[in-house]
Amino acid sequence: MKTALLTPFLFVIVHFGVQAQQRVPRNIQIKHIDRDSVHIPMNSNYLITESNCAEITRQSRYNYQQKIFYGNFTDVSPTNPEQVLGRGAYTTAGLKTGPFEFYYPNGKLRAAGSFTDNKFTGDWRVFYESGDPKLKFTVKDGELLIQEAWDETGKQTVTNGNGKYEVTASILTWSGELLNGKPEGTWRSVNPLDRTKVVYLSEKFKDGQFKKGNGVTGAYTDESRIVWFDNKAFPFLNIEQFFISSEPCGSTLKHGLVIGAHYRNGLDAFSKEIGRRISKSLSGVNLKLYNSEVTFEGEVNENGRISNLSYKNAFNERVVAAMARELKNLPLLEPATLDGKPIRQKFEINFKINPQGYTFNYRFLPVDLQSI
Repeated sequence: MKTALLTPFLFVIVHFGVQAQQRVPRNIQIKHIDRDSVHIPMNSNYLITESNCAEITRQSRYNYQQKIFYGNFTDVSPTNPEQVLGRGAYTTAGLKTGPFEFYYPNGKLRAAGSFTDNKFTGDWRVFYESGDPKLKFTVKDGELLIQEAWDETGKQTVTNGNGKYEVTASILTWSGELLNGKPEGTWRSVNPLDRTKVVYLSEKFKDGQFKKGNGVTGAYTDESRIVWFDNKAFPFLNIEQFFISSEPCGSTLKHGLVIGAHYRNGLDAFSKEIGRRISKSLSGVNLKLYNSEVTFEGEVNENGRISNLSYKNAFNERVVAAMARELKNLPLLEPATLDGKPIRQKFEINFKINPQGYTFNYRFLPVDLQSI
């Protein structure tokens, strides 16, 4: 293929280092090849970066109108295009299909398996960068079975579908026992950033079937909340969203120890405080008139106070404003800290209002170190 005379994409990003506190301009270019092909520079986590720091180059067809990859793709080493680091295919609708395989820049196999209509299917194998095995699982008829698992020390924790399994995804770490590849007994989740290590959610299973769960928002029986994989195990999913690396090329900035915001009396106590105050603001409101959701967004400031609170999808401006006033007066939290120094952390609370009453869930979002 010939390189077309087109202007490449240009991303200019302002980055704030945690220690240096200085602006670093970014110059990230994606090459257009012919009409519908691209060469994308990425780091080892499939985040777009500057070409001179790229560890992987994605060579693929790309539909600019629908913003999707399609057809076969190949990921190669920028310094040695003959070294294949990944390969697979997308349908014309941009769905992952058929066999996929990925390698670390050091040449070790990273993950291998198949997709059908963008969903994991069949047998999958995942490895550590050393080449040691990490995980084997099978998906058949939409059902997932964990077959084998190893920790970072090389110790096998799951054998033939039996053993203890632990996974950190988003802001929660889930752990529990597996029996024949399925969860069994009680599973619990904690926020690893919460110094109190209070259980955020717990769920019970019998014969691999979810029975009930309980958490800060109360009991539930609809479905399990367990997220079985951390996306870090499948970083190639990042490129489909065109995520950009937060670290500028050549950066030597180091992020310190971050501990997330929390309530000193535990998550359950904080949930009860939210419920108590919201029930007060909704007293006298005829909830039978509503069936909707409202989301509040804000942050816990350096003093542990909820600030910059806003909301969207208000079902009734007067009622939602009253809810906001109550949330602003929630008890002080222990603020997030970076190396012991208080910092701000964003959070959100989502309420579902219906004729039977209301339910809610809340979460502290990952600390944005770039904004510090």
